[in-house]
Amino acid sequence: MTQRVKSSQGIRNNLRNENDPYLPPKGMGMKEPLRCKDCGLIYWNKRWYQEKEAKRLYGNREIQGEVMCPACRKQNDNVPLGLVTLGGSFLRDHSDEIFNLIRNEEKKVMHHNPLDRIVHVKKTKKGIEITTTTERLAQRLGKAVHRAYSGDIHYSFSDGVKFARVQWVRDNHI
Repeated sequence: MTQRVKSSQGIRNNLRNENDPYLPPKGMGMKEPLRCKDCGLIYWNKRWYQEKEAKRLYGNREIQGEVMCPACRKQNDNVPLGLVTLGGSFLRDHSDEIFNLIRNEEKKVMHHNPLDRIVHVKKTKKGIEITTTTERLAQRLGKAVHRAYSGDIHYSFSDGVKFARVQWVRDNHI
């Protein structure tokens, strides 16, 4: 069953990562600190950090090994947890601005949680499709575009399956 909503009030709140098979089970950690062999994130104190942030918080501890972080594993396995679809004639005229907004939102989010990432951006005949590593990022990107440019937005969530679909459309007459 999916839920369709026309306003940001329908955003699913309090998203939990407990059902994410790419994360270690709750209460179970890994040997620390570890480095992601693909992107260089550091795993320390049961959390992933950018390398600069990890060094600032925990100093220059010796890395115990290399693994692949959950975001890189999702990218390699092509398992997105969010899909943002942007469309309409307004998008064609303002695609560069909207794309910059999307990238800036991703940078803000990655500062707090570097596992929230855009996996792919694909131009289609109808607009742009963006896949993300988390439901939360898909919602945030849709909300940011809607807040900046208005238009129509719909959020869809699958019950029991960790996936969010966000559709935004605006035509020039708005």
